[in-house]
Amino acid sequence: MSAQNKDSLESSKPIIGIYRAFSLIERLADKPSSGVTELALATGMSKTMVFRMLQTLQEIGIVKKQQDDQYKLSMKLFSLGSLALEKVDLPRIADPWMQKLADFCRETVHLGVQEGNQVVYLHKINARHNLQMFTRVGQVAPVHSTAMGKVMLMHHSEEKVLEILGEGPYQAFTDKTILEYPDYLKALEKTRQQGFGIDNEENEDGVRCMSVPVRNHLNQIVAAMSVSIPIFRHTSDRDQELLDEMKLIAAQISKELGNTPPKAQIEW
Repeated sequence: MSAQNKDSLESSKPIIGIYRAFSLIERLADKPSSGVTELALATGMSKTMVFRMLQTLQEIGIVKKQQDDQYKLSMKLFSLGSLALEKVDLPRIADPWMQKLADFCRETVHLGVQEGNQVVYLHKINARHNLQMFTRVGQVAPVHSTAMGKVMLMHHSEEKVLEILGEGPYQAFTDKTILEYPDYLKALEKTRQQGFGIDNEENEDGVRCMSVPVRNHLNQIVAAMSVSIPIFRHTSDRDQELLDEMKLIAAQISKELGNTPPKAQIEW
């Protein structure tokens, strides 16, 4: 057998440790409080292996050890599941509100989520004009050149931003694209301070975008909503009016995701 075929065969084999860890998780989901001996009997693994796996699951926050040496699942899986569910349900939840925003501004409205160093378009409402944005649901765009990207990175630390984007230089899409990491950090800090993101022809010539965050029940930013306006239709005197409406719409979507900001003031 050639080395290439051997490598291909090896790469197709399942990782048994993951199967075993997941069997423990399923058992703990079925019986919320269990000890090492009980889990070993239920899964067919040795007590030593069960103990080591429980230690690892405990270190990454999936499992919690109780005072009586029983183990139970933490809320981390619930949080991860909730985030996944939000991404699936987000377009349905956001659609009527995005339609309302599109009726208000008559421009293209996008909803997107961050996946690594890219923005994935989850939903789109077309402009109420003949000239349309050539984007589609499922399409990706770079985080570093989009208003939605700035919004979804604004809650991350500098270290996390560097991990996501790298040191640069980044790919240029127009002569206004931010190319260097220090310059991007400055733009990101401005986004944090003002609570919304702007892409002024950074991703596409002739198009200006404004974006606001969508938050979940934990007040985490799980998505961003944007309005894209051709430069020839953009008038700066309407920016604040549009931004106010975008914030109200994003707050309604966030509310349906369980977000309950203080009544006196919504933080952006």
